[in-house]
Amino acid sequence: MDNRTRHNEAIAFLYDAFSMAFSYPGHELFASFVNGSFVRETEQCIDALIDPDPLSRALQVFKRALDLLPPDLTSEQLESDYIALFELNKAQTPLYLYAHLYSDNDPNPVAVYQHLIDIYQSTGIEPRNGEGVEKPDHLSVQLEFQAYLYRLLVQSLRGETNQTPEAIEATINSFRKELAWVHKWLVAFEQRGGHPLYAPLGRVLWVLLDTSTPATAI
Repeated sequence: MDNRTRHNEAIAFLYDAFSMAFSYPGHELFASFVNGSFVRETEQCIDALIDPDPLSRALQVFKRALDLLPPDLTSEQLESDYIALFELNKAQTPLYLYAHLYSDNDPNPVAVYQHLIDIYQSTGIEPRNGEGVEKPDHLSVQLEFQAYLYRLLVQSLRGETNQTPEAIEATINSFRKELAWVHKWLVAFEQRGGHPLYAPLGRVLWVLLDTSTPATAI
């Protein structure tokens, strides 16, 4: 496997991992945090990057944060925290994980949904819908799509698709702009006090968004 393939596959895994990490936390995700498997698998992918240093440093901070979590933290408590932080909270408005809420232009969410659906469909993805499915601008959905684009790039580099690596790279770089709102969300989250797990996790995601670039000509 050449450096380009290894690099792009690693970034695809990282985006998938963070898509899951910012989804509603079930028992399996909680276990991956406390038993170290999330960090180990993430470390392996970071090591495969052409420039692993920025993400490696950020992950070390996250590892220290995990070590400081209360030893009696349960999966149910993390689920409760997630709901209060990002979905429903009578005491204060949650910092929802939806892109349209962090736009400077305060756009109509339906227009944002359609804009993203058009992007997804243009690459061959038919967005899921129905009860329990997140909206197209939810953080986990957008990260999952970016992972898909990197896997598509790997296929193109292997000659397994008619799309050129350059065209897919352009789509990846363009879609990074759709994720720029994450920076505004994280700043607001930290100013509010953050969370012992989700704030440092968000910092690793910040570095991933800022430093991950597709490799097509290495």
